[in-house]
Amino acid sequence: MSILVIDIGGSSFKCAVMTEELEILKREKVQNTFRDKKQFLAAIEKVFRKHQPEVDGIAISYCGELDPSTGLIYCPGSYPYMSMVNLKEELEAKLKTTVWVEKDAICAGLAEAQYGVLKPYQNSVALILGSGLGCAVLQDHEVYHGAHFRASLATLQSTVLKTFMRKFMVDSILRKWNSKVRKQKEPMGIDGVRFFRKVEAKRPLAIYRFKKFTKAIVQFIIDLQVMLDTEAIAIGGGVSAQPRLIEEIRSQMDKAWETNMGLKYGNIVKPDLLVCAYKNDANLIGAMCFYQKMKKEKEQ
Repeated sequence: MSILVIDIGGSSFKCAVMTEELEILKREKVQNTFRDKKQFLAAIEKVFRKHQPEVDGIAISYCGELDPSTGLIYCPGSYPYMSMVNLKEELEAKLKTTVWVEKDAICAGLAEAQYGVLKPYQNSVALILGSGLGCAVLQDHEVYHGAHFRASLATLQSTVLKTFMRKFMVDSILRKWNSKVRKQKEPMGIDGVRFFRKVEAKRPLAIYRFKKFTKAIVQFIIDLQVMLDTEAIAIGGGVSAQPRLIEEIRSQMDKAWETNMGLKYGNIVKPDLLVCAYKNDANLIGAMCFYQKMKKEKEQ
């Protein structure tokens, strides 16, 4: 029997019918046109009913903070009306099937730790560059959630708040990088593809913003390494497909480890920097991994 796996992002739901062996049999996308919780839940029900004869359970990756042991959403991300909603309980009561929900960045980390580039490493971190900075800390290939399921809240870390989120949040750097562009040439802003074209063309302002952005990421990586002593850090999210971004992060990491005396005196080991293998499917695969894990634990 297959599982319906849903990756709930800010602008759409990515849905897949997936086997226990992680083979994706069918795919579809549902655009975010929801105005309230009722419409949100109805969209999931519609997809489930469509595939109901062949699926036995739902695995969800959600774009916000939640308690994966219960399914309670306490920071709803792009869906404010989902605040303090227990998504697991509501869907199970409505659809009469097993549901498990996990945070999107955690799902991506699980996919990479169990089947992707982080599999060879015992202790690692996945950093997902999206609307904010997602993070998953992995110890012995398992997610570290913390005592209250609040670990890995990268967007609330001081370095990120001061240097990343306020000035160089991914959406801002890619879509609103220049007031002149916003007001005169492209009122709706620019997307990532066009931004990186300007970087490749060596446009001064684009290069300046790009350097600031990558420096903020590297500073966060340094903070993580000082605290966690990881073996590897994998970069994911849509923007990770840009080779120039990874090259620049690697270059700045090398420079930091060569010139920062604090790192030298502390003998801090530089982690391997990797690119997530599963890219757009990472959340789907990770949600399935979490579903299988929780199902196994419940059966024991």
